[in-house]
Amino acid sequence: MKHVLCTIVAIFVLGYSITAQVHGLSKDILNVEATSKNQELFIKWAGNESDPGYWEVQGSSDSKSFTTIGMVLGTDPGNINTYTFRQKLKKVKPGLIYFRVLHIKNAVADESNIIQSVK
Repeated sequence: MKHVLCTIVAIFVLGYSITAQVHGLSKDILNVEATSKNQELFIKWAGNESDPGYWEVQGSSDSKSFTTIGMVLGTDPGNINTYTFRQKLKKVKPGLIYFRVLHIKNAVADESNIIQSVK
């Protein structure tokens, strides 16, 4: 079990994405916003909870080349169909100011629009 966990961590540290092919913009990923508060990055969005799969949050310094910075497996417990990614700013690679969300299901990724972090 330790070996598997170390492998997963290494994938994220090196910036590799574990997703399949990006399909295109999704009409089901809504109201994506990124903010920072109290030394933490918050990315929130609305999505269809009934769709299977998981979510990847990706960051970029140039809005063209993205790397995965985290995953979200379920909705915000306080709000149905609302998702929240939260990360300490010191753990976010410096220079990442553009973000997007991918919804991964059946080895296909639908993407949100690209947003810029508000500091």
